[in-house]
Amino acid sequence: MRIRTIIAAAAIPAAAATTLLTATGASAAVHHPAFHQQHKIATASLEVNGQGYEQYQQFVALSGFGRYHGWESYTNDQYAMPGSGVWAPANVASALGFKLNGVGQVYQHTLNSDLVLKALGPNNVRFSGSGHYNANPSTDTWTIKGGVYGKHVTFTLTYGSWGGSPAYVVTAKGMIAADGSATGTATAVHPSQNLTWSLGKGTFQQVLHFVAPIKSDVINGPGQNVSITFVIPATWNGAPVPYAGATLTLSAHNGHSPAHDTFSQGVNGGAQVSETVVAGHIQIHRLP
Repeated sequence: MRIRTIIAAAAIPAAAATTLLTATGASAAVHHPAFHQQHKIATASLEVNGQGYEQYQQFVALSGFGRYHGWESYTNDQYAMPGSGVWAPANVASALGFKLNGVGQVYQHTLNSDLVLKALGPNNVRFSGSGHYNANPSTDTWTIKGGVYGKHVTFTLTYGSWGGSPAYVVTAKGMIAADGSATGTATAVHPSQNLTWSLGKGTFQQVLHFVAPIKSDVINGPGQNVSITFVIPATWNGAPVPYAGATLTLSAHNGHSPAHDTFSQGVNGGAQVSETVVAGHIQIHRLP
């Protein structure tokens, strides 16, 4: 079993966390200066892509504050988890229908199953892909770029041409329903139109997401490194979590840019497997 991850960031900004922790340790510094010097904090906010799995993971790791080691949040935008409350495109071919002014004929389109996902946060993902107008599938093709934030969906659909005229562009917004379908409104240019739209059942799915306490961590040893260990919980948001009970150890290195940051993980004490850091940052602080 492999679980891929994206590391996500401290919900507490580094500066705010430093202020909070400094205040927390102020009295301890007077009576136990050696203990205070051990206070460290590591935060991460990373988009990680592991062999095609788009993930986002967040953590705040604390060292030197007794038994509490912080928390970590994990989202996998391509692994289904019904009931998680976090939505992403299911990456399946879907029926996309438009109505002019919300009435009359449905102009049927197909959204292809070639979507590329980009994780921006625990419940925020961008997507891009392609599709066609069903009446002329070989000639009336289009590209799509959009995003999901919570249950809100936005997208822009662009034809290279429309009957030889300039590009036909549709800008849309709407909401995801419990069955993974979505509906909303849209406007078009070339020509100017007001539209309603719908995407079929299962176009979107609830994806793997949970938050877990960190059991142990090692920060800044040596260099700008952090390693955290946590156990996947049995449930999240009342829903069963896949791979519940597995112990994960995540390791990250702050190279001061995504190109030089590194990230790896191991399951149940197994060997660490490297994943690609696409975007984000790692911050490690040793408090004075």
